[in-house]
Amino acid sequence: MHVSVIIPVYNAALFIERAIKSALVQQETAEVICINDGSTDDSKAICLAMQELDKRVKVLENDKGIKGAGAARNCGLEVANSEFIAFLDADDYYLDGRFEGEAEEFFKNNHIDGIAGKLKFEIDGDIKIPNHNIRRDSIIGPNNKLEIITTANALNGDNFSVIAITIRKSCLEKVGNFDTSLLQAQDSHFVFRLIASCHITASKKDAAYVVYNRHDHNTTNQWESGLVYRRLSIKKLILYAIKKRLNFSIIKQLIIQHIEYDFLILFGLKTPFKKLIKILLLPLFLLRVSF
Repeated sequence: MHVSVIIPVYNAALFIERAIKSALVQQETAEVICINDGSTDDSKAICLAMQELDKRVKVLENDKGIKGAGAARNCGLEVANSEFIAFLDADDYYLDGRFEGEAEEFFKNNHIDGIAGKLKFEIDGDIKIPNHNIRRDSIIGPNNKLEIITTANALNGDNFSVIAITIRKSCLEKVGNFDTSLLQAQDSHFVFRLIASCHITASKKDAAYVVYNRHDHNTTNQWESGLVYRRLSIKKLILYAIKKRLNFSIIKQLIIQHIEYDFLILFGLKTPFKKLIKILLLPLFLLRVSF
């Protein structure tokens, strides 16, 4: 099994060497594609130094005129040579055994397009992002008994991170690339479309083999822009779900999520009488789904 690991890189000089090394130690890694996204620190120089040490490292420049992790990942997808694709962020890292057992699973089940594993959070204190509160050493990921992960599973808690999935490159023909208009939430937007379009199964492993590193420069710190992009992502997914003729219950859950983000944008987190306001202004919230 040969895997291309794609890493978007932006001002991650403190972390990028660890990320690259964590991918290189996996015996299944055929190449590590680092896409510099206009870094102003030493990130690119560190990537180039790693390239000199191991020819599996390939350093690219995102010169498409569109910045962001989604656009950078798309650059990597264009040049990836392996049959299988995995993603990693420059400040996160894999643990030994990241791809262990996946080759057998893929080749035993030719209909499987991707395998989703678990993610562990390495943070100081709690992460507060819209509608979520994540504690140190929290683990997210799908139930490992799921043979196929559906959009209903994902919306009801069996979701997973884009950096904890391995996919066949061929499935990109069905799902497409990352949405470059989303400077945040482009990963969850991609994952939803992936689940809706492809056969994604849950990893049989109980433990997490991908670590999310929380630090002062994470985009999750950007609360206000995060709300805007998450709402935009959900709006796009509502239109996508309608076009794909997904079950109405899925569309309904997406609309409820959109209302949640819309409420936070309009009124803030600490507004009292939240439920009452939502009921009274429901026509307005529903109207705002369409614009």
